[in-house]
Amino acid sequence: MNKTNKNLNIILIVVAVAIVAWVALDLFVLNGQGLSKKADNAEQESVVAQVGEPVDNDIFYWGDGCPHCQDVKDWMAANKAEEKIEIESKEVYNNRTNSAELTARAKSCGMDTQRIGVPFLYTVDGQCLVGSPPIIEYLTAKIAE
Repeated sequence: MNKTNKNLNIILIVVAVAIVAWVALDLFVLNGQGLSKKADNAEQESVVAQVGEPVDNDIFYWGDGCPHCQDVKDWMAANKAEEKIEIESKEVYNNRTNSAELTARAKSCGMDTQRIGVPFLYTVDGQCLVGSPPIIEYLTAKIAE
């Protein structure tokens, strides 16, 4: 019985040391952000820094499950928009980097970032369009060019 207690004490000490080490790592090295969040934040900051640079094509930001986004996507598929014009699609609900980029693009257009939503189109000339009707209208005109 004494040997069992000794082994149990050793296991508890090892677990306690591991927990203290993890907390210290999180607090002092990662600034409380966790391993994956630190990498995500660095990538997001890099993307946001690049937002001021001109883009080569229109960027369509959409959210998984967004019905208005699906309307634009369906219109684009029916009109073969991606075959006729250069447009990049970025999902923002499940991708933090794309979401941060969308927020930065909205800021560049002077929009209130607390009230932006999808569908959102950032055009090659730096215009921000929100909602399916203005995006479809813009794309219709661009395809007709």
